[in-house]
Amino acid sequence: MNLLFTTMGGQEKWELIYNILSEYRYSFVNKIICCDAQENVITSTYNLERCKFIKVPYSTEDNYLSELNKICEENKVDIIFSIDSYESILLSNYAKEYSYLKNVKLTCSDNLSFDIHLNKSDYLKLFEDEKFYLIEASLSDRLRVNDLDNAVHHLQQAGYTQIIMKPNNSHGSRGVRVIDLKYSWDKYIHEKEAYYISYKQARDLIEIAKDDILIQPFYSGQNYNVDCYLNPHGSVIYPVIHKVMGNRWGQVTASEIVSEKSDKKLFDFMCSYAFRISNVLRLNKNFNFELSTDPTTGELKLVEVNPRISAVIPQSMHTESDLIYLSIIHEYWDKFTEFEKENAVKDIKNRKFQSVFITLKQENENI
Repeated sequence: MNLLFTTMGGQEKWELIYNILSEYRYSFVNKIICCDAQENVITSTYNLERCKFIKVPYSTEDNYLSELNKICEENKVDIIFSIDSYESILLSNYAKEYSYLKNVKLTCSDNLSFDIHLNKSDYLKLFEDEKFYLIEASLSDRLRVNDLDNAVHHLQQAGYTQIIMKPNNSHGSRGVRVIDLKYSWDKYIHEKEAYYISYKQARDLIEIAKDDILIQPFYSGQNYNVDCYLNPHGSVIYPVIHKVMGNRWGQVTASEIVSEKSDKKLFDFMCSYAFRISNVLRLNKNFNFELSTDPTTGELKLVEVNPRISAVIPQSMHTESDLIYLSIIHEYWDKFTEFEKENAVKDIKNRKFQSVFITLKQENENI
């Protein structure tokens, strides 16, 4: 069996490939194709005996799917794992129009929509209509911004000093910035990237923004990223709950698995939450969502939902709910033995597990 992964230029992706190449239960995998629109130090490591890197156009380019179709045909790809929301929606809608892609298994939902699954304010409105939040005010402090001053004033009144600003149709942390209302010269000096910005910088960006901007509170409490696999029949969901232990510029750098054994109450709550999300957005197969603790109330609040595998998916491969393996098992159910299926679909009962993604130093950083 040959696998293809998209958007593989990120530093945490090597762990995913290493796990597949080193785990015995993946011995049926003959070849792994890693694709990305950019070549870098990470993608250069993919050229191995059972793995190779192929550069592709950006998914927003007209020839992206035709090139992907050609790559899949030349390498006899059986299944595609898309680790990008835009690519997932593109494949969900148009793969069937290409000679080879139409026969390749996809690990994203079958009915994704650009209008809903990539548009944050629209899908959050669906949850608002469904009364889908942990507390009644959960979405009242999230605004689609036409007037930044009014939005920031509203959030200041609610007690927030840091506010997230991001393009309404962005994905993969693109364009995400934290407006720090107490921004200082010291913070400017010590921030190596413009993740934190001043209120004046935010206003300047709003004036040149080509897309709608979404504003929401920056919840500085405990964050949870939850990866899910919902089998195509919608009857069983497998969650992998990442308790975020560290992040850098919006990217998770360290996290710890929360299992049913370590915190059954939280585990059951996340399972129920995942089912509700899948029902509202009509998602199946792989998707993920983020919840964050509001420090002003102690309540968990929904931050966003992504119709794809997340960047921290390698960590799930160390649990008994290995979502990559589960995806393959369910797509090729008849090809696996009962023993293999039984071992693939166990609930998480493992020990507490912590994963740390090492952030590569930039060339201009001091060692």
